[in-house]
Amino acid sequence: MLKGEVEETIRSFFNDDLIKFFEKEEIYHIECTGEALLLFKFLRLARTEEISRMLEYSEALLERIEPTVV
Repeated sequence: MLKGEVEETIRSFFNDDLIKFFEKEEIYHIECTGEALLLFKFLRLARTEEISRMLEYSEALLERIEPTVV
């Protein structure tokens, strides 16, 4: 589910590449304040292998959103 104040901005940010990324990857909960991202999978402390996977996921996500971040 997507929520935000300016629907047009949200729709332009979530391009086809980003949508396909989310469709094929594991499901994470992501929140953004406009200045920072919060990314998590479980409401508990993560194990080492979970942190490694989350870092890989974050790097792949950053590759897709970095050109759109101002």
